[in-house]
Amino acid sequence: MYPYINDIFHAQASTNQRVGTCDISLRCHFKLGFIINPKKSALVPSQVMLHLGALIDMARGFVFPSLSRTETIIHATQGLLGLTQVFIR
Repeated sequence: MYPYINDIFHAQASTNQRVGTCDISLRCHFKLGFIINPKKSALVPSQVMLHLGALIDMARGFVFPSLSRTETIIHATQGLLGLTQVFIR
């Protein structure tokens, strides 16, 4: 079983202090036996993030479907438009 640590926040006055605090936090988690997945971790703060197929832009206050989600919706819509008969059960 792998526990999931979500939303650990490090507020510091400078980038150097934040990087130092993040490094200390990561080392403590490793020492305690936690496995950090770097592919799923955001160690640098960002105002734009991709989450569950949505592109969240906190600076502008908008949420958009991701490019892959948009392509999926377009493909599905084109498939529906190409149907000549629709069956309802």
